[in-house]
Amino acid sequence: MKGSYVTEGLHFTQISKFAIQLEKATDEHYIFQEIADKIKELFPDTYIICTIITPQSNSYKIYVLKGVEKFRKAIEKVLGKDILSIEFPLAEISSDNLRLNSNGQLNEIHGGVFSLALETIPKSISIGIEKILGISKIYTMGLALDNLNFGNLTIFCKKDNEFSESDIRFIETLCVIGTIALQKIRAHIKVRVDNEKINRILQVVPVGIGSLVGRIFLDVNHRITEITGYSKEELINHSARMLYADDAEYHRVGEIKYKQLTEIGVGEIETLWICKDGSAKHILLRSSALNQSDFSEGLLFTALDITPRMEAKNALLESEDRYRKLVENSPVAIMIHRNGIIEFINQAGLEIYEATSPDQLIGTNALEMLHPQEREGALSRIFKMYQTGLPAPVTEERFVTLKGNEIILQVAASIIQYQGTPASLVFGLNVTDLKKAENEIIRFSKELEEINNAKDKFFSIIAHDLKSPFNSILGFADILHTEYDEYSDDERKHFIKNIVSSAQNTYRLLENLLEWSRAQTNRIDFKPEVLELSSVINESIMLVRGQAEAKDIHLFSAVEFNTRVVADENMIKTITRNLLSNAIKFSRRRGNVRVMERHFSHPESQRKMIEISVKDDGIGMSKAVLDQLFKIDQMIRTPGTDNEKGTGLGLILSQELVTRNGGKIWAESEQGKGSTIHFTLPGV
Repeated sequence: MKGSYVTEGLHFTQISKFAIQLEKATDEHYIFQEIADKIKELFPDTYIICTIITPQSNSYKIYVLKGVEKFRKAIEKVLGKDILSIEFPLAEISSDNLRLNSNGQLNEIHGGVFSLALETIPKSISIGIEKILGISKIYTMGLALDNLNFGNLTIFCKKDNEFSESDIRFIETLCVIGTIALQKIRAHIKVRVDNEKINRILQVVPVGIGSLVGRIFLDVNHRITEITGYSKEELINHSARMLYADDAEYHRVGEIKYKQLTEIGVGEIETLWICKDGSAKHILLRSSALNQSDFSEGLLFTALDITPRMEAKNALLESEDRYRKLVENSPVAIMIHRNGIIEFINQAGLEIYEATSPDQLIGTNALEMLHPQEREGALSRIFKMYQTGLPAPVTEERFVTLKGNEIILQVAASIIQYQGTPASLVFGLNVTDLKKAENEIIRFSKELEEINNAKDKFFSIIAHDLKSPFNSILGFADILHTEYDEYSDDERKHFIKNIVSSAQNTYRLLENLLEWSRAQTNRIDFKPEVLELSSVINESIMLVRGQAEAKDIHLFSAVEFNTRVVADENMIKTITRNLLSNAIKFSRRRGNVRVMERHFSHPESQRKMIEISVKDDGIGMSKAVLDQLFKIDQMIRTPGTDNEKGTGLGLILSQELVTRNGGKIWAESEQGKGSTIHFTLPGV
């Protein structure tokens, strides 16, 4: 602001500290309060308002109010109500202000307080508020996540004060950093909500589900408590030993289960659990590791009470009639087949296989219901069962219903006497939804962990990179300030050159960071159109020609005239400018940088594509650097052949923009033999 003590260098220092300060923020209101406090601290002759949009009521309210404490009573007396209770209708925002609030920039609002919310505050009252506060200028900026405005920052400046261009960029950067921190907080909230959803799933499924670490219960659902008679409090943090009759059975189950987990990744075993009332129940246990390489991280398990099934099997040996009455009402699918031909299936089986009557299945081959990839394994288990006379091991198999839907059944089979000859008795429990839930739990946990690790590392890198250059800037500035007369003009010019170089490099980093952040939050306008590619490339070459001439490097474009692509012009200029600048940076003096094109068809969609290649004959890259080139948590900052500095964000930003335009980007390089960066765009 005019008369402000804030310099561009101090802006950078404040931004660095602010980024570090918000890195561990856990409260949304704290972020907005810190933005307002920071602006008020550096620009004391201002009043700051942060508002939040309420989509349900199509309105917005003041969330943070800074600097008007001593005027608040007077303003509220003029308004006739508590200023924090006012709901400003979104529909009554002027179209001009709505446009300015949606461009992702800090803009000056003309027309005073009255223009901010037409008809909500009468013009006479608006003028009165301006006089009370001594307002001269008003600036406003929309706050957005995922390309949707969720709030607004408004700054009122006192008379004879205005923001410089540097001040505006500084405030915009504060808001971007705050938005990134807000995004991180909301991500953590989403994780918590997802975990709550998962817990609700665990509580409603009809099968007993729980988790253990070291065979100590961490959590169980209500079905486990129904089976055992113990409450959750009596089970959680206690050893599973409490459910077994003796140590021998407890150790037997553990040994078999962990052996199966090691060999096939899933533990399947039948055992007896002793319930709280002393009764014994046959339980079918299934376990899988949260981390197959480290069982100490815990196991997920399901427990199915198969006591009725075991009782049914004993009853079948005595009377087939009793067997039929029992299995017809069983919630588990039960099937009898002889020589592979289905002779009996219960109602639950009909429902699972989406049949409307037994006639659709009886007389058909049971193996044809299996997924083709499961049939060989099923035949092997059946053969072994008849060979040994022992029940087949419990397994999970994929089946295809009569309607063509793929399902997963937990299957157990044994040999019975049916109408005087041996037959296969098969029990099937539909665990399709349970498997999906287990896979989603593991996938969500892994994805969220990877996202958070990458973001945390990226924030750490940025905070470090914003802070480090100021050691050089402040060091040389302090020498000039305290020992100016002790150095010659040439020495002083050298110090100033270093200060300018460090400041310029840091400013480029901030520009790239801001552009990357805008891309991440979808706040960059995306306007694809048909472009004549050669003219765009030539314009980018003109922009970097000075950089090339300083190293006597020849720039050449082989892109033919009238090569047309469908893309956003500003984004393509940013991509080509970054790639050309990088090629010049890593080229030796009197080298060559060439831009080439290749036409091809997309292998799947057959759409016409254009491949653009930026090739240099410079120092190249090692395979280790090449493998990390486009990773956000591995920013590469190799100095150029003339020791030029880079921001590390250029290629990452280019990757974001290429992807946004429907293309791909990759690199080819060999150390000492130059590099080529390729990217593709949809052609016409």
